[in-house]
Amino acid sequence: VQRGVHEERFFDEKLATLRPDDPRVRHEVNVKHHVDEHTTQMRTAAEKEELTKEGIKARVQAFRGQRLEAMATKKAASKQAETAGAATWHAVQSRKADVVSRDLDFEKRSIQRECKKIENRRLRHRQETGYAPGDDSHGVHWFERNLQRIGVDTSEFSGGAQVATEAASMKELHDKMRERLPTEAQLQIEVSKKMKKIREAKHATDVARKERERRQHRVQVEQQATQAAAEGQRREEEELAWLLRLAGDARGEAAAAEHQRRLKAAAWGE
Repeated sequence: VQRGVHEERFFDEKLATLRPDDPRVRHEVNVKHHVDEHTTQMRTAAEKEELTKEGIKARVQAFRGQRLEAMATKKAASKQAETAGAATWHAVQSRKADVVSRDLDFEKRSIQRECKKIENRRLRHRQETGYAPGDDSHGVHWFERNLQRIGVDTSEFSGGAQVATEAASMKELHDKMRERLPTEAQLQIEVSKKMKKIREAKHATDVARKERERRQHRVQVEQQATQAAAEGQRREEEELAWLLRLAGDARGEAAAAEHQRRLKAAAWGE
């Protein structure tokens, strides 16, 4: 059907406009076979190209489907691994919490045992010394209480060098306390001694500071001199190396020039 349509189009477009005796009629009829063959080849090529495109499209769609399926599988595996990792992490944290709780319980029990031991030791010591609650018939507590009963002071401040001041009235107590205070001359003497000690300590501190600064300055000067000497030696070594390098270059250039001169002399001699 397509070929008939093509032939009708050929006769309508190519031959209908020409006269029967026109020479181009024979040319168009002769060329028609080649044109039909060309058209057939172009149509076949177009159909093959369409088939190729459809095949490529099908392969692309299949590849995309495979990739999507692989991505979905990978995503599911990743999610499953993440879930398993989270479960493992929670389990590990739970075990750590249990271990810490057991350690804390052990520490608490150990502290309670130590506190109980200390309390028992203190109680035993109070019982041995007579200071236990309700123990008033023997021990150190009973002995000290009897000493206080006969007028002997057993407090922690007893036995010092100070003697209690006895007075009949507040005025007498005030006068006796003023008598025990040092006089103004004694205070001046004490102040002068104290100031002398402060001045001596300050003078010794200043002397020590100046001596320390002098030693530090001497050390810095020695370090600077050593550094300057090392720097000068380094510069001398660099200059010597530079001069040796220049001398070597000059000797090399002189040797090369001498070699060229001998070559030229030998060439002229030939």
